Amino acid sequence: MPAQQEPHHLRLRGEALERLARGAPLEEVLQVIARGIDAQIPGATCGVMLLSTDGRHLRTIVPPRLPDFYNLAVDGLAIGDGVASCGTAAHRGCRVLIDDVASHPYWTAYRDLAQQAGIIACWSDPIPGPNGRPVGTFAIYHKQPTHAEECHLDALDFGARLASVAILHHLQASALRNSQALLRTVIDEFPGIIALKDVQGRFVLGNRGAAELYATTPEELLGQDDSAFNANVEQLAAFRADVQEIISSGQTLRATETSTDARTGQIRHLQSIKKPVQGAHGEPLALIIATDTTDLEETRSSLARSRKHLDHVFAAIGEGVWDWDLVGDRITHNRRWCEMLELSEAYLSHGAIEFFALIHPDDRARVQEDIERCLGGEGPYHSEHRMLCGEGRPIWVRDRGDVIERASDGRPLRLMGSIADISIEMDAQQYLRLTASVFRHAHEAIVITDIDAHILDVNDTFCSNSGYTREEIIGQHTRLLRSGEQNDAFYASMWASLHREGVWHGELWNRKKNGELYAQLGNISAVRNEAGETTHYVGLFSDITALKESQRHLEHLAYHDALTQLPNRSLLADRLQMALAQATREFTLTAVAYLDLDGFKPVNDTLGHDAGDLLLIEIARRLQASVRASDTVARLGGDEFALIYNGLEHSGECDQVFERLLARLTEPILLHGREIQVSASIGITLFPEDRSDPDTLLRHADQAMYRAKQAGGNCFHLFDPAQERRLRVHREALTRIENGLAARQFTLHYQPKVDARDDRLVGLEALLRWQDPERGLVLPATFLPLTLGTPVEVELGNWVLETAIDRVAALHAAGHSIPVSINVSPQHLADPGFVPTLSHLLKSHPHLPPGLVELEILESSTLGDIGSLAGIMGACRALGVSFALDDFGTGYASLTYLRRLPVHTIKIDQSFIQDMLEDTDDLAIVQSVIGLAAAFGRQVIAEGVETLAHRDALLALGCHLVQGYGIARPMPGDALEDWIRSHGGGTAS
Repeated sequence: MPAQQEPHHLRLRGEALERLARGAPLEEVLQVIARGIDAQIPGATCGVMLLSTDGRHLRTIVPPRLPDFYNLAVDGLAIGDGVASCGTAAHRGCRVLIDDVASHPYWTAYRDLAQQAGIIACWSDPIPGPNGRPVGTFAIYHKQPTHAEECHLDALDFGARLASVAILHHLQASALRNSQALLRTVIDEFPGIIALKDVQGRFVLGNRGAAELYATTPEELLGQDDSAFNANVEQLAAFRADVQEIISSGQTLRATETSTDARTGQIRHLQSIKKPVQGAHGEPLALIIATDTTDLEETRSSLARSRKHLDHVFAAIGEGVWDWDLVGDRITHNRRWCEMLELSEAYLSHGAIEFFALIHPDDRARVQEDIERCLGGEGPYHSEHRMLCGEGRPIWVRDRGDVIERASDGRPLRLMGSIADISIEMDAQQYLRLTASVFRHAHEAIVITDIDAHILDVNDTFCSNSGYTREEIIGQHTRLLRSGEQNDAFYASMWASLHREGVWHGELWNRKKNGELYAQLGNISAVRNEAGETTHYVGLFSDITALKESQRHLEHLAYHDALTQLPNRSLLADRLQMALAQATREFTLTAVAYLDLDGFKPVNDTLGHDAGDLLLIEIARRLQASVRASDTVARLGGDEFALIYNGLEHSGECDQVFERLLARLTEPILLHGREIQVSASIGITLFPEDRSDPDTLLRHADQAMYRAKQAGGNCFHLFDPAQERRLRVHREALTRIENGLAARQFTLHYQPKVDARDDRLVGLEALLRWQDPERGLVLPATFLPLTLGTPVEVELGNWVLETAIDRVAALHAAGHSIPVSINVSPQHLADPGFVPTLSHLLKSHPHLPPGLVELEILESSTLGDIGSLAGIMGACRALGVSFALDDFGTGYASLTYLRRLPVHTIKIDQSFIQDMLEDTDDLAIVQSVIGLAAAFGRQVIAEGVETLAHRDALLALGCHLVQGYGIARPMPGDALEDWIRSHGGGTAS
């Protein structure tokens, strides 16, 4: 210290200490120190700032002599590295000297403020507190350029240390006042009388119990003797004598005495202990502790309540008390001490050896050293160590004590203290250390915020993921991390969940310090206090950016073609759903197209699959280039593609769109040095003209594509919904027929044929009927045309063939050898399996003469390959069956066909028979057919004979075999035998 400063420092210290001694407020003392340092440094002004209650800010307690706007602005200055001079000094715990605040980075945020206030330099020292940590700062400000000289630094150091003394004194004085208040409370709450008297018997101290005995207050007792409140001369004399005796003898006196209760005048019996003590200034005093024993039971009850109260106190604080008589080397304890160490009451008193034996061997030497330092006068004893319980189990204790009595030569006589079981606390500390380690090193990012989402702490993984350091992120609001990928509604829902349920779980995208986005999966939980109030939020997040990228890639693979990168069928289905919804909403057309390349296979076969792949990639590129951004091109597989065109106003737009597309696709492509040219066949359907579901629309476009392919390719074809509806009706009808056949809904009716000359039965014709559950009996003209050219036609024909032959065999077995005619369609007859089936059926009835089976074929069936037809009929004739030519005269068969085919019977079509009596042309045809049959040696029969007149006319023309409603209606097979018997026979000849 410079010599010239020492006198000033001594005066300043004296003035500060004098004010502290008379109890001046802390602000006043610090003001004296600051202004005293001001006086030492011309042109300077000093200020004192103390830590706020939250420990994170500095509050001005002595402002420097600077403008008010400056002092107001820095009141509440944040503590942190680089926060001006004082904030940095408080954060670092060391001196900060800044000679030029205008250029120093610590003052960047306050440069304009300092300039307005005229501050050029600012030096700041931390003010050390009780534990060595800063409790504030002492700063010197200059309005002129100044460099910190030794004298300046000494003044700064002196000011900070003197301020520390004042603050510590203030804290100690506060603690002392609190202790005195506590002691007074304890004395006043004592359930009896406590009093101090001087040699003259005057009250120096009296508690509430003493005052109540004399119906006064503790304050009014002071300075008075008992005579001021008690008129009993004997009692007064005894009280004075006792006081003088114990003061003069120095001996403790135990006595049972009486005193008059000033409130009631009643004599109270007191059990008293009176002992000599010394006052604060060494004066002799008598300490009197008395218990009112007037009502012993009440006293005992009171004592019991007091003991219970004390027990609760000891139980509440959970501490065991020890009292070491160093002279007698005896340590006594309260029961809580024994309970804590699980020891019997034998340990309520024991020697020091036994005491130290209970300390864990690893901690014993350290505890002994700490006690020796306390005994040596180095201050209170404090230790945290392990002690052994009764069974040798160690527990952690916090042991505190101090010398409470010393001999005149300073020798310690008595050491007293207490222990508290801190095992749970130590476990908690260990748990906290473990938790902190987990927090720091967890693979998940962890963030802790206050209730306003300001970040209080983060772990290393959080920093690694986000790119921010802990220093950069702590204190920031979590919105700093927002990426913009989630809207305000997302965060509103998140906070609603946290407020309602105390937890949120989900995915979110955040932004790193460098601007990159990263995905996180995690949960945020509310931390609540015992009152259920939220105090913090803790977030735990895993970085799933790589997983999201992998998921995006997998989704792309799932919804896109690997070769062309076009949408695949799955994505096409989604796009088609959206396109149809848009068309419905906007009343526009959507074109769904199915495209198949013409000539792709030769390219694959000649140039190889690599060239084929390149061709498909180029075709995909051209297709994408030919559509709008709102349209869709998808690859369905192989060389097949699908297209969706949205927002068409009319169907005519399709022509322009697809003509351009076909022209673009036919442009030459260079592959492996060769120029390749392909075209495409395109099928199109328009929604909502075609009001089908998406799958059906695509199928309709596929059908239309095949029409384009059948037309030679390199063209497009528009699907016709009306034609499709007709085909659908046809398919549904065929399905009903197939289901009916499987459900045995079909049956055969039989119509008799007779010889008109003698009304003799000559045969039967099997006629198909459908017993539909919904429509009733359906005639074949209604449903047979639907089966033409389909597999159902053959399947139904085989059923008729089998059923009719079974009926012929049954009639024959019953004694009725009647030929039965079975109608066979051209396709059924031409089927490769017809002859084998017929042969199998005949063989299944070995006793049935094959000649009883006659197959009727239509005249139109002879217009095909005459040679093939003759071969089939010949094969059937070889099995023994005969043939009839049905509906003769309605077709265009030549006489050559008639001559070459092995037909036994010719049937005149009923259309000629019905009008022959009125229409001469029909009559002529009938005559011609009868003549041809006679000329070729064929049997002739007329069908559709409705009246006797027709029957007679036919007999006159030479046709005696007839069939029709005029003879008999068709009947079920079960009714045949009755009909046959009623007509007098069953054998045809």
